Amino acid sequence: LALEVCFTLATPWYSKDDRVFHVLDNPVRKDRVFGVPFMAAASWKGMLRWACRMQAGLREHLRSVKPFEEWNDPPWILHLFGNEKGETEHERLHGGALVFYPTWFDRIGFEVINPHSRVRRAGTQPIYYEVVPPGAKGTLRLLYAPLPGAGQRDGVSPSEAIEKLLEAIEQLLTA
Repeated sequence: LALEVCFTLATPWYSKDDRVFHVLDNPVRKDRVFGVPFMAAASWKGMLRWACRMQAGLREHLRSVKPFEEWNDPPWILHLFGNEKGETEHERLHGGALVFYPTWFDRIGFEVINPHSRVRRAGTQPIYYEVVPPGAKGTLRLLYAPLPGAGQRDGVSPSEAIEKLLEAIEQLLTA
């Protein structure tokens, strides 16, 4: 099942490019060949996993002053995303049913912040950020492709997992 969610940014999107040398100190992440700004597939996976965890009750878990390490993902999150790095029990290791794709944006813009001196109440060193500006369009693309029998093995109904995933996507993109 292929899912495609088109969205328009309401606020500027900041990211950090991993290039060592750039004219600006804060460039937005861009494709090395075409120079087009993009959000990596791994970033989508991490943010969406976090949104699913919030939906599953992680916020309440953390508010009850329990450490994150005591949190266990419910079966539907493990089914969709697989295990975190570092899992050591061989029986519990498996990949997730989702495949993520990068999102390409159609524009680049600039933002400026100018930190003010508390004494003089004036800024002297503006800091320029390269951003993807509000109004830029992007598309979140992902593929739900579980292995045969994965839903039964994980104890998860695929329709329930997809429904919860769609709720998390909506929450992530609209909140």
